[in-house]
Amino acid sequence: MIGHNCAGVEYSMTISSNNDVSLNWMRAGLEKVSEGFALFDDQDELVYCNTAFKQLHPDLVRFLEPGFTWSLFLVEAQRSRLRGDLEKLDSHLTSGINTEMSLETSNPGNRWYRMGLHPIDSGGFVLTETDITDQRQAHDIIEHADDLLRDILDACASRIVLFRLNDGKILYRTPAWRESFGELSNIKAIFQKPVDYADLLADLLATARVDDRDDTMLHQSGHLFPTRVSARTIEYQDEPAVVMSIEDMTQLHAQRNEIVQTNQRLLDAIEALDQGFVLFDSKHQLVMANQHYKDVNQPIDDAVKKGAHNLDLIKHSKNKNHEPLAAGWPNIVDEPVSAKYDFELADNRSFSVSRRYTSDGGFVITWRDVTEQRANELELLKRREAAFQNEKLAALGQLLAGVAHELNNPLSVVLGHAMMLKEEVSDADVLEGLEKISLSAERCAKIVKTFLALARQKPIQLEQFNINEIIELALEISSYGMRKSGVKVDLHLAENLPYVSIDEDQVIQVFINLMINAEHALNNVDDFREYPTPVLKITTAYDSLTDQVVVYVSDNGPGIAEDQKLRIFEPFFTTKAVGEGTGVGLALSHRIINSHGGDLSVSDSEMGGATFKISLPICTEIPNHAEQQPQSLAINAVRALLIEDEPDVSDMMQKLLTSMGVAVVAVTDAESGLEVLSTDRSFELILCDLRMPGMGGLAMLSEIESKWPYLSDNFVFITGDGISDDAKSIREKARHTIIEKPVSPNEFRKLIQSKKISQYADNNEVQT
Repeated sequence: MIGHNCAGVEYSMTISSNNDVSLNWMRAGLEKVSEGFALFDDQDELVYCNTAFKQLHPDLVRFLEPGFTWSLFLVEAQRSRLRGDLEKLDSHLTSGINTEMSLETSNPGNRWYRMGLHPIDSGGFVLTETDITDQRQAHDIIEHADDLLRDILDACASRIVLFRLNDGKILYRTPAWRESFGELSNIKAIFQKPVDYADLLADLLATARVDDRDDTMLHQSGHLFPTRVSARTIEYQDEPAVVMSIEDMTQLHAQRNEIVQTNQRLLDAIEALDQGFVLFDSKHQLVMANQHYKDVNQPIDDAVKKGAHNLDLIKHSKNKNHEPLAAGWPNIVDEPVSAKYDFELADNRSFSVSRRYTSDGGFVITWRDVTEQRANELELLKRREAAFQNEKLAALGQLLAGVAHELNNPLSVVLGHAMMLKEEVSDADVLEGLEKISLSAERCAKIVKTFLALARQKPIQLEQFNINEIIELALEISSYGMRKSGVKVDLHLAENLPYVSIDEDQVIQVFINLMINAEHALNNVDDFREYPTPVLKITTAYDSLTDQVVVYVSDNGPGIAEDQKLRIFEPFFTTKAVGEGTGVGLALSHRIINSHGGDLSVSDSEMGGATFKISLPICTEIPNHAEQQPQSLAINAVRALLIEDEPDVSDMMQKLLTSMGVAVVAVTDAESGLEVLSTDRSFELILCDLRMPGMGGLAMLSEIESKWPYLSDNFVFITGDGISDDAKSIREKARHTIIEKPVSPNEFRKLIQSKKISQYADNNEVQT
């Protein structure tokens, strides 16, 4: 009998050569055992090993036969995998200690085995071997599970705590939990109020879980902060416990508050807009509208509610006779969402609208009141047009000034000789002709001077007049053409009109232009069946509302087309046939009246033709008419030195001045004039042309001021180039008189009269 203990199982067998049946039975049983089994006799030779043992030593299968010695087994087994671990078994076997031995070992493939040495009392031993890799791994997993779980939780950034359910004692906490709550021993201490903990326990006992519960916890620093709590009940070491996680909601609450504040700021900004603002969602329902939108849509205020449909607002607007475009989007089928358009309300306010998509499929409408902007744009357009007209007039003036300059000298000759001939001729018919020549020449002279004044933008020289006198003067000049054309002049001049401050020559020219235009219009009418007589009607009145004197110049001619009225005052625009008009007269007239602070406009006449309206501000000062000096006083004759290089002009001026009682000494250049002054300086007037060959007028004045300064005040410039830099410089200094050609007799008379008055004053002072 051989007995041994293998893996807690007592084995015994009887080996007998006479009992083969029993031996086979034992062998069959050992083959069924899952652990390896090898029997060695007292000679340390292998008697038997089962299949499981051979499978554990596949490299030794060919050696594992009866008779294979233990020592060889050690050598071969150590070579394959067991190495030094079998030496421990061999040492125990040879030590003589008759006890069992068990050890665990591994091979290079990380497989683990449990080997047992079981001595037999009668000699020999049994070697058992089992693969315990799976058991070892399961043991390691179980052994390290708690440590692994703790490591995982310690590495977790969440605030997790494990505490007993019955008393709240904390059993475990993560480092993140410690950072917030410290080393508290009981969970109750983190709650703001005891009732909060009681409520948590009540929920846990009822459902065994709590999800996303909002609570306020006490931080270890002493401040309260918002949290979100989730908890589960578990069994831990045979006791009910709770696993709880806590999320710090401070940042989330701050972000939420920031979003709320941002939204509020956005709403405040929308309310602060000077525009109407309305937002509709993807279902075309009203989301929000600011106060400007509500103010403009006050007639449908009862329908402007959150959730109201766009089409309902449109329908309500139409029922209230309100503008649908102010309320929303009327044509959702026929129009795209993105659009820009305008609308007007019944009170004539204008609005500019922008409609656009939103990211969620809705749309937003904004509009702003552009009434004032449109008015400003219209005013700006008018000012630009006025500036444009002024630029064209300035260019026109420069062009005409060149022409006018060339006309000055011949006009001076015509004007002067006409004046002188009137005093020499006694025939009535000839006198009438000379009078017409004189008036026409004076008119030409005034036209030339007007052109020159416009070209240099000369400030107007205002004097106080009754507008009726100006109209009568203009009518005298243009009456001949009226009579010839058979035009009836119908005057309605109001009495006691306030005075106006005007430049006489310029305003007379305006009325002459209007009268001539009316004459031409009346001459172009072929059929006077409705008005058999061509009529020019002139009416004056005082407008107390505007404090202006108003003049209406009307005719019963063909009138002016509406599209032409907008351009009638443009330079070079004319309704007359080629050769009959230049388009200059009305443009100049318009500019002249504007420069006086007045207005010139055109409209339809009650008689069927056109009416031109001239408005001029009244003069607030009392007219100051210069007192006439007594002509009967004995005054010394005026002597004049005339320097003029044009012989015809010089001859005319000499005769004209002589006819006025002036003693004239005439020379043709400045050098000769200085020679005269070197011997004779008794001249009250030194009349000198500004531009002459050789020394000019300015150079001669400089010589006089250096040699005979007392004669400087008697120096008067005469020029046909009124827009030159020299002429401009003389006007700016305003020390010396400058007379522009053509010089009219009236200008000479005024100049001589001023010298006589000066003599009278000097004589009177001496007598005093």
